[in-house]
Amino acid sequence: MSVRPLSDGLPRDVRVVGMAGTTNSDFQNISGRLFWAKCIACFGLSLLATRLWYLQAVQGSYYRDLSTNNRTRTIRTVAARGDILDREGRVLVRNRPSFDVSLMLEDTPDVEGTIEQLAEITHRDPEELKRVFASRRKGRRFEPQVVLPDVSQEELARVKVNTHTLPGVIVTASPTRAYPDGSLAAQVFGYTREISRTQLAQRKADGYKAGDVIGQSGLEKAFEDVLHGQSGYKKIEVDAVGRRKRELGIVDSSTGSHIYLTLDLDIQRAAQEALGDYKGAVVAVDPRSGEILALASTPSFDVNMFSGQITSAAWNEVAKDTRKPLTNRAISNIYPPGSTIKLLWGVAGLADGLIRPETRKFCPGFFKLGGRRYHCHKRAGHGWVNLREAIRVSCNVFFYELGQEMGISRLSAYMEKFGFGEKSGIILSGEEAGTRPSEQWKIRRFGDRWYPGDTLPVAIGQGYLVVTPLQLAMAISAVANGGTLYRPQLISKIVDSKGVALKEFAPEVRRTLAVDPRSLALVKEYSEDVVAHERGTAKKSQVEGVRIGGKTGTAQVGSLGMEKLGDRFKDHAWFVSFAPIEEPTIALVVLVENSGHGGTFAAPVAKKVFETYFRKKGIIPYPEVADPEEGLMRARLANPGSEAEERAGESVSADEDESIVEVEG
Repeated sequence: MSVRPLSDGLPRDVRVVGMAGTTNSDFQNISGRLFWAKCIACFGLSLLATRLWYLQAVQGSYYRDLSTNNRTRTIRTVAARGDILDREGRVLVRNRPSFDVSLMLEDTPDVEGTIEQLAEITHRDPEELKRVFASRRKGRRFEPQVVLPDVSQEELARVKVNTHTLPGVIVTASPTRAYPDGSLAAQVFGYTREISRTQLAQRKADGYKAGDVIGQSGLEKAFEDVLHGQSGYKKIEVDAVGRRKRELGIVDSSTGSHIYLTLDLDIQRAAQEALGDYKGAVVAVDPRSGEILALASTPSFDVNMFSGQITSAAWNEVAKDTRKPLTNRAISNIYPPGSTIKLLWGVAGLADGLIRPETRKFCPGFFKLGGRRYHCHKRAGHGWVNLREAIRVSCNVFFYELGQEMGISRLSAYMEKFGFGEKSGIILSGEEAGTRPSEQWKIRRFGDRWYPGDTLPVAIGQGYLVVTPLQLAMAISAVANGGTLYRPQLISKIVDSKGVALKEFAPEVRRTLAVDPRSLALVKEYSEDVVAHERGTAKKSQVEGVRIGGKTGTAQVGSLGMEKLGDRFKDHAWFVSFAPIEEPTIALVVLVENSGHGGTFAAPVAKKVFETYFRKKGIIPYPEVADPEEGLMRARLANPGSEAEERAGESVSADEDESIVEVEG
């Protein structure tokens, strides 16, 4: 049978079969492929959309910063700290301009090579610069990274000359702390250093950044929130290699507030210079208000060393100095007060009726308790003495007897009234509380009961009783002013950068002594003999034309005879005083460590301070000399004579000042 061809030349059966195969199988394959193609396309579009959203919504700010910083830079301008001034408005702490050499990392293709080049230009150790750079490295990409902080003018000139070969290197100016008088009141002012990581974590919410400086001690620390200013920002346009083209905008920084102290610069300087090379402290107080006029501690240190880069060697030299220049001896060291305490026990004995002005006690040169003898410093004895005479010649036996009559409970109660055994409340950190010995205190401290023999050393300012010079100054001020114990006031007022007063500080009374005013008046009167009487132990503090009341003290450091083993076993010299005695306007406490008798070493220091104070008041004249400048310098800087000269001019009464516990039996 023949098959007729179709028009396309194929057999009909083959054509029909072929069409039927394509229709049933290929269309199914095509539909499946289209479905998966659509899924893949949708997935790809989803990925693309997600990526676009991530780039715009999540990392949009990053790329905007990257784009902007290809041509602009935002540089933070550090605010200046507020000044610290004395009571007369004289600047004690200020700021000076300093210059830092920094890198803009985005403009520095070879950071390590640039640092090495800077080291060569400035004659520095490249490894040291790399360490500085690493330690001061900040987290933000477009902020300057300091390599050379606080460079000298010579180094700055070298860097500027070579900026065309140092892409990304910029010089930024910032205020740095300056202390015009160097070591004067260094422990009071304290110092600032770069903020630590721990401090930054605590202060970040307050706007602090890595590289900022913060107060680390003294007033700089206590008033950090007041002195610290508000930083500003500067936006500049740069070229392709990071060189500045023009300034686009600025947000000014605001200076911190200024602090006015109660300190008097002249009195502070006189106190510190009068102490000289001795270890010691001077506290001068206005007894009418508790205002601190001087708070000196020696040896001291130059605070400016902390404003720039301080080497490990320089820091160790100060920190490990056995003379402890970083310690504020006026508030942080405690000492036996020695015979200075006899003024307070005199007040207590009169107030409690245990003695009267005419009461006389016999001093044979010792006081016997049980089988032991407690010697007076005058072995031959003072004979019959009343309170006035006992204060004048510093008779130990009189106060041994009075102390035994009062007992430790009553003595401890008066210690509390005068502020011993507790912090005075001064704004500075590091203050010690001293001790207020009692029966309960000894049980808590040593697990032992109080013995009668424990009371006798306390009666002459030895034994378990220790105080700070500031505590003693506030106590003696209460005697001088008639019975008011003030909190020591160091700050007068705070003003903003425009001079507007933000806060003024008023005197703060801690307590009023529940003591008969006549007892205080009598002791004030008797204390004048210590200075003015021919047998007084503080004749070397006399200032012509001024009536001064006071009491010397010689505090024992070790057992008798130990002073031969070295200076650190020598006695501490004390002198507490106030003037003019009619109506005191200054109370003064002097401590000279490891020196000797209070009348020999502490009283002359007080004389220098009193002379400065009363010359400023116009009560005594300045010395007449040919050269006025020399005269002023001599008035301020004159030091006590040599030890040999001092001893040559001493009378026997200067030795009658030993509050030494010498025991036989």
